[in-house]
Amino acid sequence: MKLAFIALVAIGGVDASPSTCAPCHRAHADAFGESLHQTLLVTGDRRAPTCATCHTAMRARTVSGAQLEASCGTCHPSAAARVESPAAMRSGVDTLDGLRLQCDRLDAAAARIVDPQDKMSVRLALAAARYTISEGVTAVHAFDGERLHERCAAARGQLEAIADALAIAR
Repeated sequence: MKLAFIALVAIGGVDASPSTCAPCHRAHADAFGESLHQTLLVTGDRRAPTCATCHTAMRARTVSGAQLEASCGTCHPSAAARVESPAAMRSGVDTLDGLRLQCDRLDAAAARIVDPQDKMSVRLALAAARYTISEGVTAVHAFDGERLHERCAAARGQLEAIADALAIAR
């Protein structure tokens, strides 16, 4: 982990750097700590994103895929070497948002299952899918588009299996 030295970013008097956010958001801070953006922060590059770039301090605001793409595009314009990154991250974040909504819909359907064992099986499968989605969120914090899309595909498969099981249970 490379959180020993972090450029401090004051937002409303609150430090919104990965070292400040890490006590409650360890996986995300660790993922960020392994990224090139962390290396840029350590070297003092003020263009590097911090937690506050996407989340306001202590407000847990998340940006939309479009906002993320626009923010990334300020340093990764269409002529840049990593031009696919902003669009790939947008696609992944939009997919994660859709997967979360699908989980919520399936959870509502699971609540209507009468048989307790069937209900528990679906709820456990949903918990596994939500965990896979959380791994996708961690990949966003690592700026790892490949891992993000892999986790989205895995969660999509899990949710499709749950939806199929719910259809059979009716």
